[in-house]
Amino acid sequence: MYQGTLYSNTEVDHWKKAAVESCIDPAHLMQLALQFWLQKREGAALEAEMLRFAELLKAICSLAGSRYCMRSGKEPDWSCAS
Repeated sequence: MYQGTLYSNTEVDHWKKAAVESCIDPAHLMQLALQFWLQKREGAALEAEMLRFAELLKAICSLAGSRYCMRSGKEPDWSCAS
């Protein structure tokens, strides 16, 4: 789900469009992204991977609206509570 965007030239907007079409809840996308990141093998280009991963997280936040994004210096709510 995330490898294609992290390790290729696939645009994040292309991934975001596919995510919208999948109708997967952004909370689940966030959980899956974090699980993917924590379980992935170390790569040689960690900095590049982190930058691309940050782009994916921003895309997920934009799908969810302000529910997962930082507001007023408060910690984000990463829970799945609706």
